[in-house]
Amino acid sequence: MIRCLLVPAFLTLGCGLAGDSGSEVPPTKSTIIVAIVLPESSCSYGASNERLKRGIFDISSVGPGNSVGLEYHAGLVIRDQTETGVGSKKLVLEYDFGANLVQPTAATRNLLRQELTVPFGGWAEPELGTETLVARAPVIPEHVTDLLANDLRIAAELRRSDTVMNTVSGIAGYYTVQIKMQALTLGRNGQWLRSPPFYMVIDLCDGCLTRIPQQLVKLSFSPTCRRTQDQISLTLDYPPFPDLSAASGGPEDENAPTVEIEVGNAGGTKTLGSLGAQRGGRSKAGIWIATPRHIGREQFPFNGIEVAQPRPFADCDIGNVEAGGSATCNTALYPRLCSDGSTGCRTDDDCAQAGGSCRASSNLRLNQDDEVIEVKCGNPEENQANNQGGDAGPQADGGGGQQAQADGGMPQVSCLYIVCADVDNEIVEWTPEAVSWEGTKSNCSCFSEDTELAQDGCPL
Repeated sequence: MIRCLLVPAFLTLGCGLAGDSGSEVPPTKSTIIVAIVLPESSCSYGASNERLKRGIFDISSVGPGNSVGLEYHAGLVIRDQTETGVGSKKLVLEYDFGANLVQPTAATRNLLRQELTVPFGGWAEPELGTETLVARAPVIPEHVTDLLANDLRIAAELRRSDTVMNTVSGIAGYYTVQIKMQALTLGRNGQWLRSPPFYMVIDLCDGCLTRIPQQLVKLSFSPTCRRTQDQISLTLDYPPFPDLSAASGGPEDENAPTVEIEVGNAGGTKTLGSLGAQRGGRSKAGIWIATPRHIGREQFPFNGIEVAQPRPFADCDIGNVEAGGSATCNTALYPRLCSDGSTGCRTDDDCAQAGGSCRASSNLRLNQDDEVIEVKCGNPEENQANNQGGDAGPQADGGGGQQAQADGGMPQVSCLYIVCADVDNEIVEWTPEAVSWEGTKSNCSCFSEDTELAQDGCPL
């Protein structure tokens, strides 16, 4: 037994506290924030719910004075061992904006410099075999939302506007808020216990969850607990698009400088008309010569064929093609050349180095044994009636012979053409990636005066 000496009263009291087991202070136990969770479809929170890795808070509806009253609520999973049965708990919050290049105004930083305390309810009941508490707490309370949503520097970073989607590209701007939070729970000894820090990152945006460009999508609502935070509250159903394909029967006669292309639309909506052309241009149809190799072309081998550069040598606009309907347009039958006669071009700008202007050609120029020979595309069947027209010219690669005109004029060679239509307001551009080509083939077809060449030589 421990005996106390005769000492002043205040020392005798201390001795009694240390030695009397009935007066011991209960041991201190811990509390800790384990995770942030997303709500279930019923909008309830559970400890086993999906974890939230990064929050999103859409402040597009918040105006001056915060008349909407938005708050950001987080589902906290807390392991609480205080065993008090007392419902009084608090959350201590601190805000940091260091992840952004631009800091909020001095007024906002000064008002949020100190720790902020918000209450939340609920407690753990160890007698039921659990120490885990799940509670919802406002980690960005209404008055903090007011400060952030009306801060001029944050608004400038988010490009806040009531009419457009944040940026020209339609991609939302974000402003990062890092929140340091600690739970305060009341222990049995009447002391508040503070948990270790738990950090959460929330990205502010203006319209990323609630405002969608009306001209691009139609909206259908899906259930969500708070449509201004974390979960996408709108599902996006893209409207039907045109599905164009091009075909041609060739020129009307052998001397025609142009060819008619028919574009059919198998999609769910019509192509853009004049109004659409003002916004982004009409759809187009384009034409390439696959064979024979000709002057002015740039070698572009792909999938066993060669075309005159990735882009077509000529194209034409297509507008107001109804779903299930078709339309026609006329385009050049032969590639355009600069004044030097050897440089392929589409506009005069392409002839800046070659000199002169870009001009239409009424024939095809082939290079045979360092000699340039002009020919026409056509059916090179042998003309037996008159064979005194001189040398008929070279064999066409991929062709089927050549024909001297009865008057001794320009020979004809087999030409294989590819025509394509596109729905993206710009004609297709072939790339070496096979996936791109596979997705484009359905919009294209071949034609030739030589039926056998069109059937056997077409790479589609």
